[in-house]
Amino acid sequence: MKQTVDTFRPAMRFLGQVGDLLGKNSAPSQVLEYLRQAAKAYVAFLPGAGFLVDIGFDSISETVDTHAEEANAILYQAYIDILNVVMKGGDEHRLGSAVDIATITQNLVKDMKGLGIKVAQPISQIIEIEKHAAAVSSAAASALEEIKSRGPAVQDSLSKISQTVATIIKTSPK
Repeated sequence: MKQTVDTFRPAMRFLGQVGDLLGKNSAPSQVLEYLRQAAKAYVAFLPGAGFLVDIGFDSISETVDTHAEEANAILYQAYIDILNVVMKGGDEHRLGSAVDIATITQNLVKDMKGLGIKVAQPISQIIEIEKHAAAVSSAAASALEEIKSRGPAVQDSLSKISQTVATIIKTSPK
């Protein structure tokens, strides 16, 4: 029981900070950081899930401040979605909650990629964002399928996937 309380409370604390920052129209990079911490705190019970959250958030960290208003609208929706998962799951961590958080992160990456394209970043940046988002999406999809299908044997699979994704991230331009 202690493990679930130790992940639920930090997630709620970080989500409270996200709500405060969104209410103050803060820089999207600040909102993104607290949203990342909330998602990671809540999925901490599942080995490797925090890594998946990190790679998703890392792939969009450079895009958010360029167009703050649009980015904050996208981040607000992700905040609401994560808050709903945390409130629904409460102290009872289920595999489905981790899958939901990973899916929200994947959607956030897709939406921010769309924002980067919409605001007409230089074509070279758009291509790199698309490549990076595709690699992140592919790795996340693979991990989610492993989580869903293998449950107890997840740690070994996530370890292999984490190594693959780490290689992709090291070789992709920032």
